[in-house]
This record gives sequence, structure tokens and C-alpha cells, in this order.
Amino acid sequence: MTDYTIDDLTVLGFVELGEWVEVDGLLDVRIPDETRDVAQAIMTEPNALYAFADGVDILYIGKTTRGLTKRFRTYRRPGASQRTNLKCNAKLRDLIAAERRPKVYGFAPVSHLSYGAFEINLAAGLEDSLIRRICPPWNGAEGGRTETESEMRERADDMPEHPPPETDAKAERFHIVLRPSYYRKGILNVGEGPSSHLGRDRDPLTVAFTDGTPPLTTRINRTANASGNVRLVGNNRLLADWFQEHFFENDRIVLEVQGPNRITLHR
Repeated sequence: MTDYTIDDLTVLGFVELGEWVEVDGLLDVRIPDETRDVAQAIMTEPNALYAFADGVDILYIGKTTRGLTKRFRTYRRPGASQRTNLKCNAKLRDLIAAERRPKVYGFAPVSHLSYGAFEINLAAGLEDSLIRRICPPWNGAEGGRTETESEMRERADDMPEHPPPETDAKAERFHIVLRPSYYRKGILNVGEGPSSHLGRDRDPLTVAFTDGTPPLTTRINRTANASGNVRLVGNNRLLADWFQEHFFENDRIVLEVQGPNRITLHR
């Protein structure tokens, strides 16, 4: 267990909101009457952090861009592909079954920071630093990594379940090794085969995913590689998050070219 405790988070401004309970087979956050006003103020703030704790032990740290009320609903009835929600739901149920009282803490910035004319999202920046330093056990991913929640993953968690998009039987499929630089930075050199089917340099490109993750729009880059083969650029953080959620470094992924301006990545 980490050397940090929930006291280190309360010093930063995290506030105890309530505790997880099971009601009619579903998880819910029980908020005491004496702290309800404060809790509701924090839970309606769009950009906020939250933490789950067992006694003083920090179990999980996450963030939301939609408010804690909406975020906590996704833990009540997680969908089949919502990996983070399923994991936390199961672990919370185990604690409750063991007659433990998993607590919920929330943090909403009280001041807005800016750099020049640009606003800084304090919650988003602080989340990454806290998780890397504290290493909460429920933030652990495969291979011993810790992971943060991204807006992409959160949007996918909040979406209803739906089947993967249909693919064109004539589409070309290729296998690509997910090299460490691709995995960490969200860059993808697709190689000669896919490049021969894709469009011109700087043309827009839609990247779709078979797990229901919302597609992203990036650009074709044919100048980054001396060979002229395509590199995908733009929205790299979203692509890196997707790689890290579903694969390990040096895994082989399937890339399907569905036209000069559209590809699909398969889980």
C-alpha cells in the first residue's frame, strides 16, 4: 500500500463526501445530511477530482469533466466494455460485503488559473501528478503501470453499449507492431502497405475503433518519414490512451483501411 494517506489529499482540499453503499443491488453514494450542501456544491462542479478510500488508504483517484454526480452514476451499472467502471464496481462491492465502508472524497478547484489568455485546468493537471506519485492500487493497469482517466475514456464510459461498426468486406487489413514510441506518444507509422491506400499529405483522416470509442479526426503526414509512408499525427493523447488501455508495447494491432481518408483500429 502507498505511503501516502487520505490525509495528504485533505490537506490539498479534498473533502469527504460520503460512502459507497449497496441499495437494491446497485451501488450508491450515501451523503450525510450535515455535509449535503458542501457535497452537492462539489459534485456539480464540471472539472473535479475524486478519490475512493478504505480508512486512511487511498484506493483510487479519478477525474471528471461532467461533474461527480454524473460520473458516479457510471459506477452503479457499468456496461460490458467499461473496464474502469467494472473494476471499481467489483472492488467496491467486495469491500461492502466485507463490512468495510469505502469513502468518497471530492476536490473542486476554488480558483481558476491561467497562462496568458489561456485557462489552466487544475484538476486535469493535478490528477496526473497525484496518481504518478501516490500509485493508488486501483489505478493499476496491466504490466504494473498506473493510469489516469482521460476525457476520451470517460465519454466512452458514459455512452450506451452498441455493437462495433460494420466494416467493408473489401477493406484491406494490415498488422502493425505497436512500438514503444507509438504506444507512449500516440504516433503511428502505418508502413508501406496501408500508405499505398491512403490520401495525400495533410488530408484529414478519420480513425474509428471497434470497441465503441468515439472516432477521432487527425491528419495524414507523408513528410515525417523519408520513405513517404504515412504517419498519423494530431490528437495523439487520445490515441495513446487507447493503445495503453487495450494493448502492451510491441503487441500487433490490426489496422483496416476503409478508404483514402478512413481507417479502423481493432481491439
